[in-house]
Amino acid sequence: MKDGKAWVSDTFINDVFQSGLDQTFQVEKRPHPLNSLSAAEISEAVTIVKASAAIPPQHPFYRNLTARAR
Repeated sequence: MKDGKAWVSDTFINDVFQSGLDQTFQVEKRPHPLNSLSAAEISEAVTIVKASAAIPPQHPFYRNLTARAR
């Protein structure tokens, strides 16, 4: 704090990202297979999951997938 305001040095970001301390962001070692899906492909996947009896609507995967597709 400096004069009642939050203060961060001008080198803070470089210090954090170059120090190896930051674990909140990591570059993928290999791309996730779903990264390359188009919006149409994602919509089609949601339709398939919704139509399937194998994944009930209360399952976290179903809820997460359909929520992200909205």
